[in-house]
Formats: sequence, C-alpha cells, structure tokens
Amino acid sequence: MMNGTVRSGLKGWVQNEVSSGELPNNQGENIVFRTKIAQAAFCGLLLAVATQASAQTVSNAYDVRNLLKQDGYASIRDVEFKAGLWTAEATTTTGQRVDVLVDPATGVTTPFYTRSQDELNRSLQTIYPILLEQGYRDFREVEIDDGLWEAEAFNRNNQWVDITVHPFTGAVLREKLEWDDDYLPDHPNNPPAGYLGADQIVSILTATGYTRIHELELDDGYWEAEARNQYGLPVDLKIDRITGAVVREEVDFD
Repeated sequence: MMNGTVRSGLKGWVQNEVSSGELPNNQGENIVFRTKIAQAAFCGLLLAVATQASAQTVSNAYDVRNLLKQDGYASIRDVEFKAGLWTAEATTTTGQRVDVLVDPATGVTTPFYTRSQDELNRSLQTIYPILLEQGYRDFREVEIDDGLWEAEAFNRNNQWVDITVHPFTGAVLREKLEWDDDYLPDHPNNPPAGYLGADQIVSILTATGYTRIHELELDDGYWEAEARNQYGLPVDLKIDRITGAVVREEVDFD
C-alpha cells in the first residue's frame, strides 16, 4: 500500500543531519525540532483523528473488515496484521483514501492520510526526535508501508537494524537485525517443529469459511495460500504458521 510517490518525496529527509536533530525540507531549509512541542501537537492530532474505541478485541481479518464497516469505512482492502497492529486500506465517509491502523486489543481505528504530503511531514517531524532519544541514528531507506514507517538505522547498541515505527507515537513496534532473515524449508507437509502442517492449515481455513484452498506453501515465516473467502471472492492469504490465524487477506484481481 505504499504510495509510489512517497518514497521519492522523502529522500530529502534522510540525511546525516538527523543525528543532530535537524532535517532538511523540500526547499532546502532546516527544520529544527523542539521535541516536546512536536510530540504534544501530534498527540493532539492523534486524539482528534482516532475513532472512538469499540471496546472489543480484533483477532482476525474478518473481524477487522466488520469493524471498519461499522465505523463507516468502505472499499476495504489489504487487511494485514503487522508489527502488533491490524492495518487496512479504506475509503472514509468523505471519500478520502486512507490507511487505517486498528488496535487489536481495543478495536480503536485510526486513519492515516498517507496520500497527504503535509500529513507525512507532520508524522516525520514527530517521530524523528523520539527515535533519536531512543538512540537510533543514520536512518536509511525510510518509507511508509501499510500506514507504518519502515527504515534501516543503527540502534543504541550500534547494530544495523530494520525498524517499524508507529506514525503518531513514534513507538518502535518491531526491530530486527538487518541480516537476520527467517529461514524456513519449503516443504509444506514437513514443517519445522511447532509449526502447523498443511493439512491442519486447510482444516482451520475451511472451518473459518474459506473454500477452494490451493497453492499452499511456507514462505518467509508464514503459510500462504489462495482461496475463496466468505463472499466467494478469490483471495491471497497470509497465515500465522503457529496459530493458523489469517493475518492478511487480499483480493486477487488477476
């Protein structure tokens, strides 16, 4: 869901000046962050745009779709569980296309207008000082994906890591050593110890309402499959290898 124009628009932000608390804007001027002011201002923005809590837990993609519909969103696509949050792309009641973050514990939905450069700039101005205070530096490959910021950087321990960052709070939701990729043998009927087998995954998907399940395989730490969902639509699925929960469902238009 990353906007193709976003990454090029962010190149001017990712400079070594970050380490000193300054970032150049698109006009070449330096923006000096006053951390506490920026945090307070953007936390206010977060409270303004966050939808009232639904007081319900959200445990699967189907629940996320229903919750977003209840909150007035339409054309919901690319539901995914990522770095501890549910994310989706949807259209607001005013017709704006947004990425929506969903708290799985509370059901709170928060839209992030990733197609607005002003919104992206405000988010960056908030999270950079927070990340600097946590010891991160020398940011590279900064991009917005599924409503969350992703980047490579050195952490406090001088390790080169991939990080996933909340766009409003600046919380690091996930940190992973840049070279520490998961390894899984591609043998669906002989998965590693503790992983669900192919037959078990098919049984779980069938019980959840999926049909015509095929192209089932282990890839990058997840089971993946193609199927028909509860509405009869062809979908690509990403499935937790241990619990069997569907963490991403994407309509296959091909």
